[in-house]
Amino acid sequence: MDNQGNFREQSLTNMQKAVYAGEMSVADYYERQIELRAAESNGVDDGSSCTKGKVMDTIYLLISLNMSYFGN
Repeated sequence: MDNQGNFREQSLTNMQKAVYAGEMSVADYYERQIELRAAESNGVDDGSSCTKGKVMDTIYLLISLNMSYFGN
């Protein structure tokens, strides 16, 4: 996101661009718009921005670096 406006506004703008570019159908745009509104009103995160597995990978890396640094 470009830090201009809130998440929903930015998402809608990006989806509009995707429709204009032919990357998303108009029906998909409206379906996703409804999902965004529902998630926003319910306070539910759809997890689309989640970096699955990256947190644990980073923790394991830090642990292994720490162990090798201290000679364990």
